[in-house]
Amino acid sequence: MIDMKKRLVVGSKGERDAKPWIEQVFGEVEFSDDNYANFDFHSRDNKVFVEHKERFCRYGQYDGLYFDKIKYTKFLELKKTDSSVRCFIVWTCRNGRYVWEFQESDTLEDNNTIVWEPYFQRNFDRGQGRLQDTDLINVMNEYIKPLTGYQL
Repeated sequence: MIDMKKRLVVGSKGERDAKPWIEQVFGEVEFSDDNYANFDFHSRDNKVFVEHKERFCRYGQYDGLYFDKIKYTKFLELKKTDSSVRCFIVWTCRNGRYVWEFQESDTLEDNNTIVWEPYFQRNFDRGQGRLQDTDLINVMNEYIKPLTGYQL
């Protein structure tokens, strides 16, 4: 069985370690108050939200990188409240750090080019020590940018 307290300690350390380089790109950020928040960091004015994920693969090993759909749902809620809000996910992979800015549509302006797709993972142990079903978003690699040199 997975020790959730231990996972939270490890996750908190990862967030503390990530904060300096997150701030190099996104400016001064604060930690989210809730260990289970949808985003790890936010700007003081709550206009920028950043989620950090560590993946134990190389970028490009698969056709995209994924995250929990609940984070996308939260993004849509934030946009309804304030249309100027920007949300990002940063993945640390074995061969670098990569970023994607959330967007409201799953396609480009041509309404044809798929940027991300919903994905349903059935009976998968997501670190909770039990099998569970989860809705995910898989962002296609060609729309994910290297974090190095990324500018808002």
